Amino acid sequence: MQKQGHRICRGYPCFWKNVARQTGLFLSTDVEKGRTGTRGIWNSSAGFLNVRLFMTGIQQVFRGGTIIVRQLVPFLKTIEDKLGFRYPSVTADSGYESEEGYAYLRECGQKPYIKPQTYEKWKKLSFRQDISKRENMNYDEAADTYTCHAGRLLSPLYTRKQKSKSLYESEVTVYECEDCGGCPYKSKCTKAKGNKRLYLSKSFLEKRQESYENILSETGIRSRMNRSIQVEGAFGVLKKIMNFRDFCFVGKQR
Repeated sequence: MQKQGHRICRGYPCFWKNVARQTGLFLSTDVEKGRTGTRGIWNSSAGFLNVRLFMTGIQQVFRGGTIIVRQLVPFLKTIEDKLGFRYPSVTADSGYESEEGYAYLRECGQKPYIKPQTYEKWKKLSFRQDISKRENMNYDEAADTYTCHAGRLLSPLYTRKQKSKSLYESEVTVYECEDCGGCPYKSKCTKAKGNKRLYLSKSFLEKRQESYENILSETGIRSRMNRSIQVEGAFGVLKKIMNFRDFCFVGKQR
């Protein structure tokens, strides 16, 4: 990073005010107050705070590794520690979606506006026609069974505990088809030699559905739009104005 970049990191609110006029940066609280648009309502201290929070997130990612799905909870804890309060809602891209993140937000009473990782795939015709996907099977909530394309039932076989790399423990339910023998659709449904199985976390699916319904609401649509304006704008400032080049490298050099 160039010397000028170091100086900017330490803070020049007036500089960020000029940047904001070009990039349309403004805080998430503007969304909750009904303020929309690419310009928004701006003041230098708010703009500087927004960029400082973004820099904190970048530092958190590089300390914790490159897998951003594990960075949401540590980042939120860092922000809460620095600001001394919690935002009532959190808007994030699909890369941050995880059961651990959903559970943390629910525990803290924060409303999630997180796009599911499969959100874009759901829109495609090829996905809707894929008979191997759980989303394209009929689910009987009372019996807790799925019905495949061939009309055969997938029932719960057993449950198991599963730990993530961040040591979060989730419960996974394993469903197995009653009999895939002689099924004309097996080659399109599964590559397993035996019966088809599904590995699902009911807790994750329930929390994902809640977040999915949130992002489709009027507030959710505004939040997602303004997230792109804030984060992507600050991201561009980091790369172009501050000459932050670490994103262009991998491995030890990074």
